[in-house]
Amino acid sequence: MRRLTMDERRFLKEMRKRAEAVRKGSNLMPVEQWLASRKEAGLKINPETAEVMWLYAQTLDPYGVYPDLPEEFDSVGRKYFARASESDEWVDFGDLPDVTLAALRERIGQGRSPELDDGEIPF
Repeated sequence: MRRLTMDERRFLKEMRKRAEAVRKGSNLMPVEQWLASRKEAGLKINPETAEVMWLYAQTLDPYGVYPDLPEEFDSVGRKYFARASESDEWVDFGDLPDVTLAALRERIGQGRSPELDDGEIPF
């Protein structure tokens, strides 16, 4: 397994911070609104220039925003994220538009994502 980059560590820290804030009932943006913002950010991602990473996360809650996920939904797996090269907003592949997702899958399949250095194709 590869080591996480500083950006990936920062992303995980932000996810944990967000989840902790939700648990404490903070006045952050409501979860549904924040999740919608991920889809909006996904619209801005150019698949040819996007940065891509993966990490192990809850498959049904990749951003870690649902602190009380029922035990029967507890499933950790490899989750893929992308972001626009000029952005710090990572977006789960499941929140990307179909066209962007298809282009990223093709790019990864062709080996044009060196940041996914473990040689595994996720699809």
